[in-house]
Amino acid sequence: MKNIPIVLIHKGDSAYLAASILHNKKFNPDTDIILIGDKRNSIYKGSVTHYLLVDYFKAAEAIAQKYIHLSTNGAEFELICIQRWFVLKEFMDRKGLDQCIFLDSDVLSFTALNVQKFKLEKYGMTMVGISAHTNFVLDKKILDTFCTFIEACYTTKADWLQKKYTEVIAGGKGGGVSDMTFFTEFRKLNPERIKDLQVPEEGVYDITFDYHQGFEMYKGFKKIVFRNGIPFGKLQDQAIFIPFYTIHFQGNSKKYLKKMAQVSGRQVILKEYYAVNFLVNRTLRKIKVKVSKFLSI
Repeated sequence: MKNIPIVLIHKGDSAYLAASILHNKKFNPDTDIILIGDKRNSIYKGSVTHYLLVDYFKAAEAIAQKYIHLSTNGAEFELICIQRWFVLKEFMDRKGLDQCIFLDSDVLSFTALNVQKFKLEKYGMTMVGISAHTNFVLDKKILDTFCTFIEACYTTKADWLQKKYTEVIAGGKGGGVSDMTFFTEFRKLNPERIKDLQVPEEGVYDITFDYHQGFEMYKGFKKIVFRNGIPFGKLQDQAIFIPFYTIHFQGNSKKYLKKMAQVSGRQVILKEYYAVNFLVNRTLRKIKVKVSKFLSI
């Protein structure tokens, strides 16, 4: 069976993006990696299949009109986190994709994800803890239903959203209503269709690198031991080491992503490589167009 693509959605050209792309290509060499982004990260064409976010943004614009900001985080940040699921749905609709593997751009995989998907095929989607940063979308109808659920929450359950936000504020914590809120509630409604990957089995899908998840920690981060290029973590109070399928470098953890990414060449020249590669390919395309026009005269 043909491998399903890995899809990233990312705006801009973050310092870690190049390392993330090359690393995930290394561990998924037979899988098409799709980046839905913008002109700033179009330099990665060639290493990924690149599409422009604005071309798949119709439904995302519509949900922005219904969006109610109920978070201590910035409105722009929370909104785009919700909009990306509508972008993914629209992209899959227009490309005729029934399945894909969605990764946050700050997730590194240390396994061939298409191999792992066979263990999950009875589910429609996945999440890790309260987040869907590693989401095996194996039944697009579930993604469709999830987007409809978000819309319904904003149009008919505004009081429920306000209650969620009030609970957060009362608890003295930051945050509020986000796409994680919607995923958590949606899984409660569909427990047999949404798989939570947070519990370690043969391997670990990381919630986030700065959360213990039952593993030993070191200076606020999971303590990692590498064996033949694969990271292992030791369970707390047990002499058991388990390999990580993914590691999620959320927030302050991002500073470790480039250090842990396994790529060819020196990290410092990654962007220079992509920039030169992009310019060369663009020049070749222009030459090809000019030659074609000349031959048609």
